[in-house]
Amino acid sequence: MVDASGSCLVGLVLFLFMLIATDPGDNLVLVEAGFTTGRSGSRVVAGTVRNATDRTYAQVRARIDLLDGNDSVVGETFAITDALGAGETWMFEAPVDAEHAVRFRVSVTSPENTRPAGLGGCPTTICPARTGSSSTR
Repeated sequence: MVDASGSCLVGLVLFLFMLIATDPGDNLVLVEAGFTTGRSGSRVVAGTVRNATDRTYAQVRARIDLLDGNDSVVGETFAITDALGAGETWMFEAPVDAEHAVRFRVSVTSPENTRPAGLGGCPTTICPARTGSSSTR
């Protein structure tokens, strides 16, 4: 026989198991990102984020830490979209003002999905500059 406190404990354990078994980091996936020349002709970090769920996320944010050759942060930039629907992709551009930035680290979050997503399932991703790349997205 299980008393009320025992059933609460079982319920809590099942709830925690569901949280652990569902990996929120896989919900918003950074598909690609790189340095390029933006629509305005200035240097940007451009990338693509995919919503790998069946729900809409509000206020999806790509935070980009700009890094020098020693992986020291020399600046940061952001891109935000109001909503990213189920299965949709978002192509973002974020301006790069730090001229010494040769690499960057991207994390993608939303208020509903606070664990950052990165390329290949990594929490965050450090990406080298695309040398010689001047393509426009």
